[in-house]
Amino acid sequence: MDKIKLNIKEVKNYRDFQEEHKYAVDAKIGKKDDTIFIRYEHEGVKINIKIKNEKVEINQEENDVSKNILIFAENKPWQYRLYTEIGNVDIKIDTHKIKYSYEPLYLYLKYDVYMNTQKISTNEYYYIS
Repeated sequence: MDKIKLNIKEVKNYRDFQEEHKYAVDAKIGKKDDTIFIRYEHEGVKINIKIKNEKVEINQEENDVSKNILIFAENKPWQYRLYTEIGNVDIKIDTHKIKYSYEPLYLYLKYDVYMNTQKISTNEYYYIS
């Protein structure tokens, strides 16, 4: 895997406000067949990204425990359920757009997040080397 400096921009649009974060991390990137792998750590959370055929999987790991895997596939909603002490929360991710290239590295995701059928935000992520 090659080492790169990864520039990340996160934009979250909620009903009442917008939140934007920009940061850079040292990342590792590799490619095997048609699959791109990106790994980095940010604020104690390890992120593993796998991109193949316009499907993006993001795995987050903290203290060696996998927190969640988010799956993005254009025009294909993905759902998962959070189990909490006060009840279950159903999360749905509805992906609008995925764009990516390997060299130079570029990944763009735009998706809506629904919680228990109510839309709570539209998010955009940019990963650029």
